[in-house]
Amino acid sequence: MKRYTTRFLTFILAGAIGVLATGLVNLLPIPTTDPPSYPAASEITQISYEVIYGACSGNPDCPSYELTFVREGREANFSQVIKITRANGAVQLGDLWRGEFDQLVTMLESKKFFELGAGYPRNTACADCVIKKITAVRGGQPRTVVHLDVNVGDEIPVFLWTVERAIEGTIGEIRWQDLKEKDSPRKF
Repeated sequence: MKRYTTRFLTFILAGAIGVLATGLVNLLPIPTTDPPSYPAASEITQISYEVIYGACSGNPDCPSYELTFVREGREANFSQVIKITRANGAVQLGDLWRGEFDQLVTMLESKKFFELGAGYPRNTACADCVIKKITAVRGGQPRTVVHLDVNVGDEIPVFLWTVERAIEGTIGEIRWQDLKEKDSPRKF
């Protein structure tokens, strides 16, 4: 019986030490690091990219256009894209994989798009340059940045250059919808 008593007392002692150790550990401050906070992709609901060729204004063959990427699309995994050709008012509808839209949103946020100035290069005017306008809508508030592409020592921040190239690269990922002949071109 002495053997069982010794084992029982050892078991009780080990349990008491375990409870005491747990209580002490809970009293110690444990440093925690919160995960970094990233902006939710759903904050930006729309991105527009407008390209206006000043030299061909009024010309029916002018390639000026506006692309609008809208977060919500026809299907759950896709965002909607609307392209309006300025010369004839023709409208094209397309789908963009939602992940591509979210990547554009992440890129806009990481490049601090909402902190850029209103126009680049500053204090410049031109009659025949290419005007590029980027508008992002975040929390219902639009923010537009205009780039007058004069190609003469262009003084735009690399952030804006990166945003333009990313949007232009995304154009190749759009799955354009086939519209019936009677539906195209649509005019507003």
